[in-house]
Amino acid sequence: MTNADLIAFKQEQVLADEGLNHEELYCLLKEVKPTGFQRSPDLSYYIRKRQLGFKYPNISGVITMHFSGECWKFKGRFPFNIYRIVCSILALSKNGGHARVVGFKSYSSMAY
Repeated sequence: MTNADLIAFKQEQVLADEGLNHEELYCLLKEVKPTGFQRSPDLSYYIRKRQLGFKYPNISGVITMHFSGECWKFKGRFPFNIYRIVCSILALSKNGGHARVVGFKSYSSMAY
């Protein structure tokens, strides 16, 4: 990927810096767009199954969800800002649950 590709991607998607790793986001989208996913859980499953969290460790990791007084963790997921961007760009529908993301830890920040 060239620097021009990355700049064009950021401008086309109207992405603010938001502390994102735009290069990983660009590469992930380029990799998964041809799959034709229609729902966000399909994308999450694809990422976990192929262990893409290790390939995109700055934008993927473990999220903590909360609903009705309970918390649980999901591996191979995105923080809310990235999830929103990916779903928007790929036009993915959500599952419609009421749980909320309350925490995120990227794979790159974890010791292996």
